Amino acid sequence: MADVNIVKLKISDGNGKSVEKQYQFSEAIFELTDDLVKEVMQEKKIENITSCTLSVGLYSAALIIKSYSLTKNVYIDGFYNINSVISILQAANINIYIEKQTIDKLQIDCAEVLLADCQVNQFDAGLSKFSPDENNLSNFEFEQIDIRDCDIHFMQMFNNCKRFNIQRSNINILNMNGTMRTKAAVMENLLIWQNSNIGTMTMQYSIKNFKIEESTVSRMIAKAGCYHKNTDIDIAGILDSYYFTKENFSQMNVGTWSIVSKSASNQGLLNERAEAQYHIVKESYEQAKGIKKFFGKLIDFCTGYGYKPIRALKTCMLMMLVSWGLLESVDVALFRLGNIVPIRSIWDNLFIALTAIIGQSGMTINDGFPYWVSYGEYICAVILFAMFVNALYVRYKD
Repeated sequence: MADVNIVKLKISDGNGKSVEKQYQFSEAIFELTDDLVKEVMQEKKIENITSCTLSVGLYSAALIIKSYSLTKNVYIDGFYNINSVISILQAANINIYIEKQTIDKLQIDCAEVLLADCQVNQFDAGLSKFSPDENNLSNFEFEQIDIRDCDIHFMQMFNNCKRFNIQRSNINILNMNGTMRTKAAVMENLLIWQNSNIGTMTMQYSIKNFKIEESTVSRMIAKAGCYHKNTDIDIAGILDSYYFTKENFSQMNVGTWSIVSKSASNQGLLNERAEAQYHIVKESYEQAKGIKKFFGKLIDFCTGYGYKPIRALKTCMLMMLVSWGLLESVDVALFRLGNIVPIRSIWDNLFIALTAIIGQSGMTINDGFPYWVSYGEYICAVILFAMFVNALYVRYKD
């Protein structure tokens, strides 16, 4: 005996009156239409309805809601004692709210979508409204897509969307295709939070506000048109990224620089990776206080936190000039205050400053102010050399 499919239709009017009708059938499809609901309204003597709910217990049957317009919203839930499996669910031109369903293929073209506590193999959002013609883009726009406590294997979405919420859910593959043309689709708010996990996330949207909170994206890929205006992402929220540059972001912070760094590393762009890592470390030191902040600025000046080794050479030249200036200033002060003629010329002092970098001035100067200046310069040079070698390793490793 074939499995019997059950659908219970519940409608209510504005006065609180509710009526129900249950359908049992063995066919592989159930379609909610205006004519079907009007028959129930006439049978139950109800004139106007304000809500429509379907409780479904299907066994690999299809559920179609594309020719229904009597209410703005349609609610779909399940029976507590039936594990419903929907082979394909299609809905369009209404707001749909689906709870506790197992769906093989979900095709939604509705302004508002709520998917809660569901298992979905493939979710196509806005596919039938998608226009391949760049000069004739669809005017359809999602007001809100809300996914809560769901497991989705593959999801792709098209067209503009105001709010996209992913909460306590797992999505293996999320393709945010948008228009798939040079003119990117627009999304106002994208929020991934409360321990959600995305496997591979492909982005082709211009997003105004993008936030990841206590959630992870294993692999995020930028496509043409990807642009983020305000991005709030924890540095550990994106495990790996591809094809992102700083041009994909309006405002840079630790999270966005982390995305750029991982993308550059995967593409073998050492200079871009070094720049991103530099800004990540700089941001962390900017938030420090006291002595840690001071040493952070000093390391930044000397080697750019290890990502700008050329700064070490510039700092070395500056140290030589400072040493030369100190030696010259002492000679000038002695001459002006005590009419003592310097025993060293300007070129002698410059030679001392140059040779002090490699520790050679100590062989000829054994005491006095020039000795301590050259000795201090040599100690700083040794430390700076170690920082320079470390900076070369940090910048060009891997």
